[in-house]
Amino acid sequence: MDTKASYRQILKATSVFGGVQVFQILINILRSKIIALWLGPAGMGIYGLYTSTITLVSNVSAMGLGVSAVKNIAAAFASGDPEKAGRVVKVLRMLVWVTGLAGALFVFLFARRLSLFTFGVPDHHVGFMWISATLLFNQISSGQLALLRGARKVKHLASAGLSGSLVGLVVSVPLYYYWGVDGIVPAIVVTSVASLLRSWYFARKVEVPAATISRHDLKSEGSDMLRMGFMLGLSSILVSGSAYLLRVFIQSRGSADDVGLFTAGFMIVNSYVGMVFSAMGTDYYPRLSGCAANKGELERLVNQQAEMALLILAPLIVAFVLFGKYALVLLYSTEFVPVQQMVAFAAVGVLLRASSWTMGYLLLARGESWFFFFNELLSNAYFLGLNILGYSLAGFTGLGVSYIVAYGLHFVQMQLFAAYRYKVFYRRRLFLLLLSALAFGCLALLLAKTPLLVMMAGGGVLLLVVGLFSLYFLNQMVDLRSLVVSKIKKHRKN
Repeated sequence: MDTKASYRQILKATSVFGGVQVFQILINILRSKIIALWLGPAGMGIYGLYTSTITLVSNVSAMGLGVSAVKNIAAAFASGDPEKAGRVVKVLRMLVWVTGLAGALFVFLFARRLSLFTFGVPDHHVGFMWISATLLFNQISSGQLALLRGARKVKHLASAGLSGSLVGLVVSVPLYYYWGVDGIVPAIVVTSVASLLRSWYFARKVEVPAATISRHDLKSEGSDMLRMGFMLGLSSILVSGSAYLLRVFIQSRGSADDVGLFTAGFMIVNSYVGMVFSAMGTDYYPRLSGCAANKGELERLVNQQAEMALLILAPLIVAFVLFGKYALVLLYSTEFVPVQQMVAFAAVGVLLRASSWTMGYLLLARGESWFFFFNELLSNAYFLGLNILGYSLAGFTGLGVSYIVAYGLHFVQMQLFAAYRYKVFYRRRLFLLLLSALAFGCLALLLAKTPLLVMMAGGGVLLLVVGLFSLYFLNQMVDLRSLVVSKIKKHRKN
């Protein structure tokens, strides 16, 4: 694939999968807006503590099957052996039931302990008992979505995610309206059921041959899924565990309101990179895996993906740093303005995150699960330490600064590791683009502190400059003019 075609593939994947992600982000933002208005920061904090606890337990019990099984299903369907495909899918379905039930049973039995550890009081144990069912529902959904991914049913996959999120929103809104904080647990359960039903509906559209499995089949097929999934699961535990401990720390030093503010702030920050990371997981990772043995091709793809991510994100991040305060009021309420500085600093850190994660996928593409886990262990250790230090020293603003520092360290860590392990390096143009994007972000941070008229005038000029900067380099990479012309001609023919 020539250079322009490769860049165009990245741009296409980002726009297609990013579009789906943006729709889901809007639904999540609307849900957060409703929670913020009707439940306030305290309600947002309770919601965040419930979901982070369940996410942590789920990452332990799920065994990474939602990711690891995709490879097995794809290989089975590609083999042309219908019986093998049927066996793999049947084994997966058995495993998701076993692991889902194990997670649900754990939360149900230890609901009181989870309530004490998470909230400091046993009052929420009934809520955890009800929510325990979602571990089974979510794990079954994960298996259905793995089938859609492995069978490459992208359209069904997108429809399942979009419709499930939309139905979940519609049925949960009345619960928040009528029951307030007491509606949080029912809403979480109802949303999980909605996602399960939609994933089941679309998974039924995939023709899976009937198959019988022996104990040997269960052991051979299941152990392969579980082996890879175990390491991915451990890595997920590190991430969700760090997030959980940080929320508990904020709760102990501050209040449930502070947890709610933190949750809302980083929900917005993560939304900005949603479309970029959705494309990485859906398009970039498989392409990287396909050339895992070719060092030159690996280096080219890593740099191209990072460059495109920076050029797409730079104008978005500058806009958000400048107008983040108004976005917080629009998306949530005036009660959430205290996290403005945290969100602004963290948004700039997203540039480093997008760059370092492109290199991080190398470990998965090469099947280096142990090294991937080691990297996750190291990075999560200093992420958690820096976040705790930042919050202790400077509250929410300290959390934003710690986000930049942590991803700066992660960027260096991944470059050193990739250079040592694979002899793969970031190229000069990527460093120039990253430094330019960071400079634009820092200018936006400075302008955001000026009087309104100065910020509006200076910010407008800065946005124009960043926009032209991104368009110039995007045009060099993909030849935007010819791409647009070809699309218009194709549309006219149709």
